[in-house]
Amino acid sequence: MSKIVIFAFAVIATVASAADYPPPVEADFVITNFQFHSGQTLAAVRMHYLRFGNLKRDRNGVVRNAVLILHGTTGSSAQFLGPQFAGELFGPGQPLDVSRYCLIIPDNLGHGKKRNDEWRVTAEPEVRIPPRPEIRAGKR
Repeated sequence: MSKIVIFAFAVIATVASAADYPPPVEADFVITNFQFHSGQTLAAVRMHYLRFGNLKRDRNGVVRNAVLILHGTTGSSAQFLGPQFAGELFGPGQPLDVSRYCLIIPDNLGHGKKRNDEWRVTAEPEVRIPPRPEIRAGKR
């Protein structure tokens, strides 16, 4: 009986810590006339992202609380939603408390909710996607 009670408290503690932050807002950022280093272009590239919290600007309009969180080459933004990351960082009083910071977590091009087959090619019938196009997209 005591093992069941201990297990129940452990489950409740895990769920409670993971629920201490609001769900993310999911959206797409559209980059128009995206140009690769090769010169080839796409009319539009959609970068899917998650956002926690709200942007706060100073009196000059400069955003002062944005935090950009990037995943590895083959990952997705969803990997940051688990209790081992979000549950430890996004809650009240934690290092990336979403009531203080605006967290932006994009999917790299071709990963997560935006896959290579969703890109629309306009300038060339076949655009060969070079390695690391997300670097240029991230700057926009």
